[in-house]
Amino acid sequence: MKPMEYLENHQAVVIEAYEANGKKPKPTWESLLLSLPGMQEHIKFNTFRLYVGRIVESVAPKERKELHPKVIPSAAQEEVTDLLVQLHQLREEYLSFCRECYTMMQELEARSNSWCNLHAAHESLQTELIHARQERDELQARLQAGEVTPARDNEPDAIPRRFEGWTVQVSAADRKIRLFRRIGGKLHTVYAGVKWESEKVRERIREKMAGMV
Repeated sequence: MKPMEYLENHQAVVIEAYEANGKKPKPTWESLLLSLPGMQEHIKFNTFRLYVGRIVESVAPKERKELHPKVIPSAAQEEVTDLLVQLHQLREEYLSFCRECYTMMQELEARSNSWCNLHAAHESLQTELIHARQERDELQARLQAGEVTPARDNEPDAIPRRFEGWTVQVSAADRKIRLFRRIGGKLHTVYAGVKWESEKVRERIREKMAGMV
């Protein structure tokens, strides 16, 4: 098949590609290679460049319109358009649902963290309660053994029963004053002497606490 004959057989495709590519031979050639895969077997680019203008000029403007009739939307096309609109609406609804789920997940995580904090506080209070009971039992055992005697509020220069969170005890044997407190699961003692002086006791407590850091 001669080159001109080949182009005439594919006249509509050639004209459409030529006009779509600004009537430039090179882009038209590259476009037609995709539309007409076997074209290179019948015509070379240099020949095509010479003939393409003639093919287009040989067809009157009126005939070109007939080669590319106006496309009127069909019922199927309208249905496709409606489906695309519905698809867009469904996509928006899906995105909205995803946002709601994300918000709910954040709220659930916040509540979970709050519950964990409350649980940890409860466990801490239970631990402190256990230590307090152990401290009470140890002091009761020492009282029963006569190792210490409880302080009395009506004694001269009254010695308090508790002082800044520490339990105050007076030894029955030598009247020495000691303070007891359980911290971190361990029972700590502060010696306060044989005469109660709040400021001195407070200073010794500070020294004790500083040594524990």
